[in-house]
Amino acid sequence: MFRRIGLFLGVLLVFFSACSLFFLLFVYPGLVPFHGGGECFCIPEGGVFTISWCPQSRCRIVVSAESPVDVYPDGAFVGHGVKVEAVMSSGYHEITVSSAVPVSGIMTARQKPPIEKVCVASTTLAIGIAIILASLFLPKIKGRNGSVMSRTSPPFQGSS
Repeated sequence: MFRRIGLFLGVLLVFFSACSLFFLLFVYPGLVPFHGGGECFCIPEGGVFTISWCPQSRCRIVVSAESPVDVYPDGAFVGHGVKVEAVMSSGYHEITVSSAVPVSGIMTARQKPPIEKVCVASTTLAIGIAIILASLFLPKIKGRNGSVMSRTSPPFQGSS
């Protein structure tokens, strides 16, 4: 009975912590508030495109365009080219892209998952695996009548 309960709880912990880790490592990085993981842009000749991003943790922005562009996160120039990368801290930021020629492209953002949530999910996964292993491999000592006996107590010796 207790073996089945332990096995059930262990499997539940492993399942939910594995789902949590999958979300944190593969889905969460692309969930930058307000825009998701990317935003397309079209800039007319001599124009600019400005967008605000609000990542919840450290974030890497990649601007890819057909023709070279200038990229200014929070007003500071970071690069010129068809592919420009910038790293931002958490919080509100404005990214400005400018070009002398008409151009279109895409900005993609990937934020890092919070390390404390990854640690909690990993620890819960390890605990679930430990519970499953303990449920499967811990020996049980049973008496003649099927009751669980302690290893420290001597067996009952009846009178003859």
